[in-house]
Amino acid sequence: AALNALLEAHSNVHFTMDNCPNQVVLFGDEADIDDIQRKAVAEGAVCTRLPISWGYHTHFVGPMAEQFGKLFDGVSLKSSPVTLYSCATASPFPSDETSFRNTAVDQYVSRVRFTEAIEQLHEDGHSIFIECGPNANLTAFVRDILGSKPHIAESADNKRRGSISQLRHLLGRLFVAGVAMDPTAIMKQPASKGQKRREEVRLKQRTAPTLPS
Repeated sequence: AALNALLEAHSNVHFTMDNCPNQVVLFGDEADIDDIQRKAVAEGAVCTRLPISWGYHTHFVGPMAEQFGKLFDGVSLKSSPVTLYSCATASPFPSDETSFRNTAVDQYVSRVRFTEAIEQLHEDGHSIFIECGPNANLTAFVRDILGSKPHIAESADNKRRGSISQLRHLLGRLFVAGVAMDPTAIMKQPASKGQKRREEVRLKQRTAPTLPS
């Protein structure tokens, strides 16, 4: 409600990203942003200026979105067992090619409705959220959005905990939740080129014909 009041008083400011109840991103002229920041801080908010020169998720990047849309030229849409959701619509991507493409392009110029998308996913029966990336920012967003609702939100990596420790933590959470998986796979290291070469030599030695003595 407080955010809506601030935006109503500054019609030229764009609400570009709704990450979670405790984090949003706005874009606008410096004077408008200064006024919003002053009023928001007075209400107890923590505000940070982002060093961004582009108005992402606004009409200002329309030309970029148009060029992005051209990447779909000649690309056919195939069915998938995975349902892909869009944060532009907070719902699954359309099944027909034209609407799918338009939704993908609209994501450049539309607000990121992450909060609504996560709420819709949860309402649709999804309760396990795994972040695949270099940190755990989105995981924190999901936890903030769903709060006390039954769910698991974990990341595959975490700078504070360390990559391997976090990955093992994730596997532990999933195992306890009853997710079918092979937890030993994390301990299997891919063979190096040298190891592969030695194995090939040993195989040739074992299968080589025996020479007469």
